[in-house]
Amino acid sequence: MKKNNVLIITFLLFFVVACNNNSVYKESVDIPNSIWNMNNTIKLQAHIDDIELEYNLDISIRHAEFYPAQNLWLFIKTTAPSGEFQRDTVECILADENYRWKGKGLGQIWDVKVPFKRGIKFIEKGDYSFEIQHGMRMEQLPQVMKIGIQIDKL
Repeated sequence: MKKNNVLIITFLLFFVVACNNNSVYKESVDIPNSIWNMNNTIKLQAHIDDIELEYNLDISIRHAEFYPAQNLWLFIKTTAPSGEFQRDTVECILADENYRWKGKGLGQIWDVKVPFKRGIKFIEKGDYSFEIQHGMRMEQLPQVMKIGIQIDKL
């Protein structure tokens, strides 16, 4: 009986993972010592092959329970393969007005996925770079563990 349960669980996990093929890119960068310096730019690069499709871009944030604010302001520079770029300022809401953390938590660690852009088309094929800096008032922002980008095709 136990062997059958293991096979069923293995099959279900494989099925769930195999069905989520919309993700084109998912990468995150660890923040050293969980203290994000204002001058520490997170750099990520994604390769885009299909410019006919529409995509959703999300920002992934991992923070500790004692993060000192309800939000996180980010400055994001997106550069196309040709060098053309766009700058965005994004407010990431991490907690509600009662300081209940959003996202998924395990112990004192919280993972939040924040919508960045919805239904966009990339203008050209190739490697796109994303440069992310925090825009908070503290130069040394504590309790931020990881920052990343996820790109999913619609």
